[in-house]
Amino acid sequence: MSGPSPARRRAVRLAWGLLALSGLALLGAMGLRVAERGRFALPYSSYGAGPEGSRGLFEVLAGEGFRVERWTEDVGRLPAGSALVLLGGCEQLGSRPLSRPERERLAAWIEAGGVFLVAGAGGYVGPDLGVSLRMRSLADCDGEAGLLSRLRAATEEDDEDEAEELPPPVAPPGAEPAFDKPEADLLADPVETLALIEAGSELPEPEWGVPTQPPLLGMPLLGMRNAGAIELAVGADARVLASSGGKIGVVELRRGRGRVIVVASASLFQNRDLVEHGGAVLAARLLRSLAPDRPIYFDEYHVGAGERRSMVRYLTQLGVVPLLAQLGVVLGLVFLARARRFGGVRAAAARPPSSSRAFVSGLAGLFRAAADRRGTLEILARAAIRKVADAHHQPETGAEALADALAARGREAAAQEVRRIAAVPAGPLAAAGSLVQACRELDDATARAVRREPG
Repeated sequence: MSGPSPARRRAVRLAWGLLALSGLALLGAMGLRVAERGRFALPYSSYGAGPEGSRGLFEVLAGEGFRVERWTEDVGRLPAGSALVLLGGCEQLGSRPLSRPERERLAAWIEAGGVFLVAGAGGYVGPDLGVSLRMRSLADCDGEAGLLSRLRAATEEDDEDEAEELPPPVAPPGAEPAFDKPEADLLADPVETLALIEAGSELPEPEWGVPTQPPLLGMPLLGMRNAGAIELAVGADARVLASSGGKIGVVELRRGRGRVIVVASASLFQNRDLVEHGGAVLAARLLRSLAPDRPIYFDEYHVGAGERRSMVRYLTQLGVVPLLAQLGVVLGLVFLARARRFGGVRAAAARPPSSSRAFVSGLAGLFRAAADRRGTLEILARAAIRKVADAHHQPETGAEALADALAARGREAAAQEVRRIAAVPAGPLAAAGSLVQACRELDDATARAVRREPG
């Protein structure tokens, strides 16, 4: 039987190709949809397009002509003369704390002219900036906006629905309630936690702040849920821009050439409250007044959506780099002190030309073919004596005559070496057949004979 026809095979390949392309297109569409909705973005993140995200604020400021960007690393490299926006609150699961070097760098950046806008993120301002923001913990947020309380409410509703269908379980004596779990267990899966929170529970009523000074004067009331308590340091150069129920709602502080703006809550900057509670107008007025024509960075790193620190950056922020540099200097000095030279600098030996190599090879072949060691040594001895005579400016008159002439001139050592050269061809090395050792003896004696004696 013959196999499928070529046309059938082409049709099958085309069908598989279309199926693969359809799968890729579907996967891409799902990814774009998730990215547009920001479903899995963290609360207060400018990537989040859900109700708890702040992508709406990011887009509004961009539409108003501000140069907005996302900052995805720590504050150690913030450009001078820019503005940083940091949002936070009860629902913030993935926040990173400010490290000590980051706090020092942030304070210096503000002193040099930076503008730092903090809303609801209580752990990111403190006495070093002249203002504190005490926020409620995850478990103690007011109403049902707190993460744990909202999670409990959603879970209890699920339990009630199941209880209508199933008979109530009989708990053993001394058993704890089914929902009394440690906080770590409740926060083990942030995605599931956020899904339960969004499933249901009412938000607490906002506290309404009244604008009191420019640039906020004339604005409508500001709605802030779960507002924290702003406390100013003694002698702080501050202006209260909005107040709420006798508490500070928005405050501006001068720090050198820069500014610190603290808002008691970030809920009015979230997508669900951005328009109704005045967050869009508040941010636009503050930044247009205090940071015009500056790049504005939304801090995603401390919200929890940014990059991780590298090991080098981590060591730098811990202040270990100067210690490592000093240790390197000490080790360098130790190595230098213990260094030893093994001899003088040796120049690379020049490779002899091919003609010289051919001559030496041919001459060695002749001596090897002759098998006359004594005759070979006599030729080499005569060449060595001629070299010694040239070095002492003497005529070539033979070994005995050269030795007598050198002795007459007071060069006894050279005369003895000449006699030793003359005796090599008839010496024990030649008799033993050690041509290599005899040649070395000739070379050593020649080197000693041509060496000039002092005086």
